[in-house]
Amino acid sequence: MRNNDPTIPFFFAILVFAAATTVIVSLYFRFKRRELEHRERIAALDKGAVLPALNDAANAPSPGLRARCSFAGSLGYSSGSA
Repeated sequence: MRNNDPTIPFFFAILVFAAATTVIVSLYFRFKRRELEHRERIAALDKGAVLPALNDAANAPSPGLRARCSFAGSLGYSSGSA
């Protein structure tokens, strides 16, 4: 029994496109934020002012990231896809 419904591949294509767009946009805005921080630090150096502290909290991974990746990996391993 074959399902020749063309909407299923189209749905997954839209889903992949949306995910890729989300990743690209988030990376772009992270780059712009870091570029702005760099320009602020360079301007402070040029003026001879004290450098502002680096914002390490914004660059650090979220606390639950390791747990989510471990869970996703165990799901992939148990399903045989990894």
